[in-house]
Amino acid sequence: MTSVFLSAKVENVLKPYDAFKDIKNWPSRDVLLELEFALSRGIQFDYMVYHPYFPLRGVMLDMQEHLKITRPRGELSALFQKLFDSAESAKEYVNAAILTDLIFTHSPAQIAWGALLAGAKKHDFDDDVERYISARLVEESPERRVEFRSRLQEIAEQSRMQIECDQKALKAQAGEIDKKLKDCRNPEFDRASLIYQRNVEAEQEVQRERKRRKVEEAQARQKDRERVFD
Repeated sequence: MTSVFLSAKVENVLKPYDAFKDIKNWPSRDVLLELEFALSRGIQFDYMVYHPYFPLRGVMLDMQEHLKITRPRGELSALFQKLFDSAESAKEYVNAAILTDLIFTHSPAQIAWGALLAGAKKHDFDDDVERYISARLVEESPERRVEFRSRLQEIAEQSRMQIECDQKALKAQAGEIDKKLKDCRNPEFDRASLIYQRNVEAEQEVQRERKRRKVEEAQARQKDRERVFD
């Protein structure tokens, strides 16, 4: 049973679990999942995890070729730099996107495109990305283009919101940690503490005493020299 269910996936003729559940003695979902992994290990089968990082790199390389064809040679250096910077920023949006439901509702390629569009806005490169998207969707119907752009905007917006949420959470967490550090910080090294200030004053007093002794010793030596010559 497990072999049939697993082979349907491998051969790209996936059948949903509900299509088999009425068969006599068909295992439950949880049991079937455990059996699938056991069978996979037994035949040394490796699973490929599809994520947005590979598509993001592919989109970046494809857009690089698109710019070579559509833009003047003298502008390419600056455009490529903006593209690379946008791709780096897009990775942050991909990181945020995979923490949301987007990973279940949108394909990895769509998330990559949406992340690149969001990252491009940070580097004043979004108009070029828009032109690239239009060029790649030229054969699609107007309705499909509108739907696709809407999905990309949804990805960009949810990713941006997730990043803002993460930043707020990190800031709040950092505040709590800083508060704990203040409670356990050694007051001898805390510039605002009374102990630190007293230690500084004591050190300054020691230095003043050393200087006073040096002056007194120098004066005593001078008096001894004057006595010798007198």
